[in-house]
Amino acid sequence: MVRRHGFINYTKGIPNPNMAKIFLNKSEKTLKVAWFCYRDGYPNNSLSRSYYAVYQIIVAILVGNGDYDKDSNTHEKVIGDFNKNYGRNGMFEDYKDFFNSEILKEDRNLDDNKEVLLIKKERITVGSHISVLRLFREESDYDPVEFDPDSAEALLHFADILTKYIKKTFKKSQNYKINFEGILWIW
Repeated sequence: MVRRHGFINYTKGIPNPNMAKIFLNKSEKTLKVAWFCYRDGYPNNSLSRSYYAVYQIIVAILVGNGDYDKDSNTHEKVIGDFNKNYGRNGMFEDYKDFFNSEILKEDRNLDDNKEVLLIKKERITVGSHISVLRLFREESDYDPVEFDPDSAEALLHFADILTKYIKKTFKKSQNYKINFEGILWIW
Protein backbone atom coordinates (compact mmCIF):
# COMPACT_ATOMS: atom_id res chain seq x y z
CA MET A 1 0.00 0.00 0.00
CA VAL A 2 1.32 3.45 -0.91
CA ARG A 3 0.83 6.14 1.70
CA ARG A 4 1.72 9.80 1.75
CA HIS A 5 4.38 10.64 4.32
CA GLY A 6 1.94 12.95 6.10
CA PHE A 7 -0.17 9.93 6.99
CA ILE A 8 2.61 7.73 8.30
CA ASN A 9 2.67 7.52 12.07
CA TYR A 10 5.50 9.95 12.71
CA THR A 11 6.30 11.86 15.87
CA LYS A 12 8.34 15.04 15.79
CA GLY A 13 11.41 14.69 17.95
CA ILE A 14 11.94 11.03 17.14
CA PRO A 15 14.35 10.33 14.25
CA ASN A 16 12.92 8.02 11.61
CA PRO A 17 15.84 6.59 9.60
CA ASN A 18 13.63 4.26 7.54
CA MET A 19 11.49 7.11 6.29
CA ALA A 20 14.64 9.22 5.73
CA LYS A 21 16.06 6.48 3.49
CA ILE A 22 12.85 6.48 1.46
CA PHE A 23 13.18 10.22 0.84
CA LEU A 24 16.92 9.98 0.13
CA ASN A 25 16.26 7.35 -2.50
CA LYS A 26 13.37 9.41 -3.91
CA SER A 27 15.70 12.39 -4.16
CA GLU A 28 18.28 10.37 -6.05
CA LYS A 29 15.72 8.96 -8.47
CA THR A 30 14.02 12.31 -8.96
CA LEU A 31 17.31 13.97 -9.91
CA LYS A 32 17.96 11.17 -12.38
CA VAL A 33 14.47 11.69 -13.88
CA ALA A 34 15.22 15.43 -14.14
CA TRP A 35 18.28 14.61 -16.26
CA PHE A 36 16.19 12.25 -18.42
CA CYS A 37 13.55 14.96 -18.94
CA TYR A 38 16.25 17.45 -19.89
CA ARG A 39 17.89 15.00 -22.30
CA ASP A 40 14.55 14.12 -23.91
CA GLY A 41 13.52 17.75 -24.49
CA TYR A 42 11.15 18.48 -21.61
CA PRO A 43 12.71 21.53 -19.92
CA ASN A 44 9.76 22.42 -17.68
CA ASN A 45 9.49 18.87 -16.37
CA SER A 46 13.25 18.80 -15.83
CA LEU A 47 13.08 22.01 -13.85
CA SER A 48 10.22 20.75 -11.71
CA ARG A 49 11.96 17.44 -10.98
CA SER A 50 15.19 19.33 -10.16
CA TYR A 51 13.43 21.25 -7.43
CA TYR A 52 11.74 18.13 -6.06
CA ALA A 53 15.10 16.32 -5.80
CA VAL A 54 16.27 19.11 -3.49
CA TYR A 55 12.97 19.21 -1.59
CA GLN A 56 13.06 15.46 -0.97
CA ILE A 57 16.58 15.55 0.44
CA ILE A 58 15.44 18.35 2.79
CA VAL A 59 12.55 16.19 4.00
CA ALA A 60 14.97 13.26 4.44
CA ILE A 61 17.29 15.36 6.61
CA LEU A 62 14.40 16.66 8.72
CA VAL A 63 12.88 13.19 9.15
CA GLY A 64 16.20 11.50 9.83
CA ASN A 65 17.00 13.95 12.60
CA GLY A 66 13.54 14.02 14.16
CA ASP A 67 12.87 17.59 13.03
CA TYR A 68 10.12 16.94 10.49
CA ASP A 69 6.75 18.34 11.45
CA LYS A 70 4.02 16.51 9.54
CA ASP A 71 1.79 19.53 10.15
CA SER A 72 4.17 21.60 7.99
CA ASN A 73 2.09 20.83 4.97
CA THR A 74 3.49 23.48 2.63
CA HIS A 75 6.83 23.60 0.89
CA GLU A 76 7.45 27.03 2.36
CA LYS A 77 7.03 25.71 5.91
CA VAL A 78 9.21 22.65 5.29
CA ILE A 79 11.97 24.79 3.78
CA GLY A 80 11.56 27.26 6.64
CA ASP A 81 11.96 24.44 9.18
CA PHE A 82 15.08 23.25 7.37
CA ASN A 83 16.59 26.74 7.33
CA LYS A 84 15.68 27.30 10.98
CA ASN A 85 17.13 23.98 12.14
CA TYR A 86 20.28 23.91 10.02
CA GLY A 87 20.82 27.07 7.99
CA ARG A 88 21.10 29.49 10.88
CA ASN A 89 23.63 27.59 12.97
CA GLY A 90 26.65 27.94 10.70
CA MET A 91 26.39 24.42 9.35
CA PHE A 92 26.37 25.66 5.75
CA GLU A 93 28.99 28.38 6.08
CA ASP A 94 31.24 26.85 3.41
CA TYR A 95 28.44 26.61 0.82
CA LYS A 96 29.53 29.74 -1.05
CA ASP A 97 33.00 28.28 -1.65
CA PHE A 98 31.54 24.89 -2.61
CA PHE A 99 29.04 26.54 -4.97
CA ASN A 100 31.68 28.68 -6.68
CA SER A 101 34.09 25.75 -7.07
CA GLU A 102 31.33 23.57 -8.59
CA ILE A 103 30.35 26.34 -11.02
CA LEU A 104 34.00 26.62 -12.10
CA LYS A 105 33.99 22.88 -12.88
CA GLU A 106 31.21 23.33 -15.44
CA ASP A 107 32.42 22.66 -18.95
CA ARG A 108 30.63 25.66 -20.42
CA ASN A 109 30.01 29.24 -19.43
CA LEU A 110 26.68 29.54 -17.64
CA ASP A 111 27.04 33.27 -16.97
CA ASP A 112 24.97 34.27 -19.99
CA ASN A 113 21.93 32.41 -18.69
CA LYS A 114 19.33 34.70 -17.08
CA GLU A 115 18.43 32.10 -14.43
CA VAL A 116 22.09 31.74 -13.45
CA LEU A 117 22.45 35.50 -13.23
CA LEU A 118 19.37 35.69 -11.00
CA ILE A 119 20.67 32.94 -8.73
CA LYS A 120 24.10 34.59 -8.52
CA LYS A 121 22.46 37.90 -7.57
CA GLU A 122 20.85 36.20 -4.59
CA ARG A 123 22.83 35.75 -1.43
CA ILE A 124 24.79 32.57 -2.00
CA THR A 125 23.22 30.51 0.75
CA VAL A 126 21.58 27.12 0.76
CA GLY A 127 18.26 28.67 1.81
CA SER A 128 18.20 31.39 -0.84
CA HIS A 129 19.09 28.93 -3.60
CA ILE A 130 16.40 26.50 -2.52
CA SER A 131 13.90 29.36 -2.57
CA VAL A 132 14.96 30.45 -6.05
CA LEU A 133 14.63 26.89 -7.37
CA ARG A 134 11.17 26.74 -5.80
CA LEU A 135 10.11 29.93 -7.57
CA PHE A 136 11.31 28.61 -10.94
CA ARG A 137 9.54 25.30 -10.28
CA GLU A 138 6.28 27.13 -9.56
CA GLU A 139 6.67 29.18 -12.74
CA SER A 140 7.41 26.09 -14.83
CA ASP A 141 4.47 24.16 -13.34
CA TYR A 142 1.78 26.82 -13.11
CA ASP A 143 2.53 29.61 -15.58
CA PRO A 144 1.99 29.46 -19.35
CA VAL A 145 5.73 29.51 -20.07
CA GLU A 146 8.11 27.05 -21.66
CA PHE A 147 11.65 27.26 -20.35
CA ASP A 148 14.40 26.91 -22.91
CA PRO A 149 16.75 23.91 -22.62
CA ASP A 150 19.70 26.07 -21.52
CA SER A 151 17.71 27.43 -18.59
CA ALA A 152 16.58 23.97 -17.59
CA GLU A 153 20.13 22.68 -17.79
CA ALA A 154 21.49 25.54 -15.68
CA LEU A 155 18.85 25.06 -13.00
CA LEU A 156 19.39 21.31 -13.08
CA HIS A 157 23.07 21.92 -12.36
CA PHE A 158 22.08 24.10 -9.39
CA ALA A 159 19.86 21.34 -8.03
CA ASP A 160 22.73 18.90 -8.50
CA ILE A 161 25.09 21.23 -6.62
CA LEU A 162 22.59 21.71 -3.78
CA THR A 163 21.91 17.99 -3.33
CA LYS A 164 25.63 17.16 -3.45
CA TYR A 165 26.38 19.84 -0.90
CA ILE A 166 23.60 18.93 1.51
CA LYS A 167 24.54 15.25 1.30
CA LYS A 168 28.26 16.01 1.81
CA THR A 169 27.60 18.32 4.74
CA PHE A 170 25.38 15.89 6.62
CA LYS A 171 27.56 12.90 5.79
CA LYS A 172 30.62 14.50 7.41
CA SER A 173 28.73 15.98 10.36
CA GLN A 174 28.96 14.04 13.59
CA ASN A 175 26.30 16.20 15.24
CA TYR A 176 23.35 14.88 13.27
CA LYS A 177 21.69 11.50 13.53
CA ILE A 178 21.03 10.66 9.90
CA ASN A 179 23.14 7.84 8.50
CA PHE A 180 24.00 7.99 4.82
CA GLU A 181 25.63 4.57 4.79
CA GLY A 182 23.85 2.06 2.58
CA ILE A 183 22.27 4.77 0.44
CA LEU A 184 22.95 4.43 -3.26
CA TRP A 185 23.91 7.83 -4.68
CA ILE A 186 24.34 8.64 -8.34
CA TRP A 187 26.84 11.48 -7.87
